[in-house]
Amino acid sequence: MFIYGSFKMFLIKAFIGMTLMLVSVFVFVSILTESPNDPGVGKYINSSNISNFFGLFGAYTSSVLSSLFGFTSVIIPLFVFYISLIVLLGFKSKLLSIKFICIILSLILINISSNLFNIKHFEIGLIAFFLSDILIDSLPFFYESVYYRFLLGLFFLFLSIFFIMFSFSI
Repeated sequence: MFIYGSFKMFLIKAFIGMTLMLVSVFVFVSILTESPNDPGVGKYINSSNISNFFGLFGAYTSSVLSSLFGFTSVIIPLFVFYISLIVLLGFKSKLLSIKFICIILSLILINISSNLFNIKHFEIGLIAFFLSDILIDSLPFFYESVYYRFLLGLFFLFLSIFFIMFSFSI
């Protein structure tokens, strides 16, 4: 803990950590205050009626993340906040880029498993929707059989939990 090196490294890590923390709070609040009436990806609405807390930029940010990853996009700013705490506290953390890729994969796998479970009230992203369609078209017996669909969805869910646990390890 508190392994910064020189004073210059302390200032650099403090600046990077605070910047990541501010970005994560911005993205988290933008996603939470997203409204269907806000402008965003694929919809043009008068920009004078924006209900997102951070205005037009927050509306577009939340729209892009929600369109790509669905409701699970909330995990991305939580991970960035976690990384900012690691940088601020001076912990040595390895494989940050691989952990970020694992977070993205886990979001996609959670969305695919919710699609396989036929959860209708769970908004999935475009990436998972596209990959689910490819999976259904290439392996039609998984879609026809509830048993196989359940097993594959459960496998994807456990794999995503493993990826999330790996990503949030120090």
